[in-house]
Amino acid sequence: MSKDDHFNSIVRMINIGCSILSIIGSMFIILSFIFIRKIREIYHIRIVLSIGGANLIFTLAGLGSIIPDILKNDGQNPICKAFGFARQLGSVSSLFLTAVFAVMVLLCATSKLPDIRRYEKLTIIPVVLVS
Repeated sequence: MSKDDHFNSIVRMINIGCSILSIIGSMFIILSFIFIRKIREIYHIRIVLSIGGANLIFTLAGLGSIIPDILKNDGQNPICKAFGFARQLGSVSSLFLTAVFAVMVLLCATSKLPDIRRYEKLTIIPVVLVS
């Protein structure tokens, strides 16, 4: 085994390990939302749930590289295109939802609006449209 092969296998193992940790974290968020009723009362939990879902899509699409030859063929393979679409959707959605989360935390901390949850739904709409 050459140095390049050894290095590539180490990088692949780290990628798989980090992906597994990300999947566990995302699933923890999603399952906590589903099974723990009290957690649904937390103000920003819907945005956190959405970030967890986007992260799960992004991570699962990234694991396509561990299946041999599935992402070959210079992007002309339909499976490769599906993995690329899911990867980009998860990445862009996660980025925009994190920005929405920051805005909502800022609004919650600085404003005295009586029904601030109403604005949470208004800020998620652009994320869905852009993604």
